[in-house]
Amino acid sequence: MKIIAVIQARMTSKRLAGKVLTSIHGKPLLAFLIERVRKCKSIDGIVLATSSDPSDNPLEIFARDKLIPVYRGSLENVAERLWNAACSHQADGLVRICGDSPLIDPNLIDQLVYLFRSSPGIDLVTNVQTRTFPKGQSIEVISVSALGSKVLAGLTKEEKEHATLSFYKPSDHSNKLSVTRSPSMSSVQLSVDDQQDLEMFEAITKFLGEPYEHHDLSVLANAYRMCKELEKK
Repeated sequence: MKIIAVIQARMTSKRLAGKVLTSIHGKPLLAFLIERVRKCKSIDGIVLATSSDPSDNPLEIFARDKLIPVYRGSLENVAERLWNAACSHQADGLVRICGDSPLIDPNLIDQLVYLFRSSPGIDLVTNVQTRTFPKGQSIEVISVSALGSKVLAGLTKEEKEHATLSFYKPSDHSNKLSVTRSPSMSSVQLSVDDQQDLEMFEAITKFLGEPYEHHDLSVLANAYRMCKELEKK
């Protein structure tokens, strides 16, 4: 079974345009993310899935420089873009990772991929159906054939944009496995959605120091809490 990580990214973020290539400590956010995903032991490759819109040309240039394959497709139909990116690399499964997650824990990715590999007939292994992990640690391991069936059957505009939304509808009968943790870390914010998150990312990484990609989820969560406390002083 071939499973690849598909990083979805675009430059036209509504809340913080160009954030994925914003430089912190001398390198773009996307570089932090790629360094972490490269530490995964369970995947067979990484692909950057961006759009064919000219605004995303810098992302292709960046990825080529980092020796990361690029798939360019629809700007709005993210579900189709992810599916085609996986198909172009003959993958059986894909790990969906958003470009706004520069602190993603590779160990967590490996855990979910292991569950996917060891669960015959599974369509989706997810840690977002019930939110107990921090934002910025959202991982979905998806059957390429299951995603393709949904794309080919037709999706609503919202389902196209939010690529896996159709899997979570009450009427959906996909074979899903939901992963949760206790105690919950849902109050911890490790994604970069806006300027405030970007400043927190810079604070966390400065607090922890290099090598930035070696810190796991528990360390990151503690650093987040420490930085929030420092904000109050």
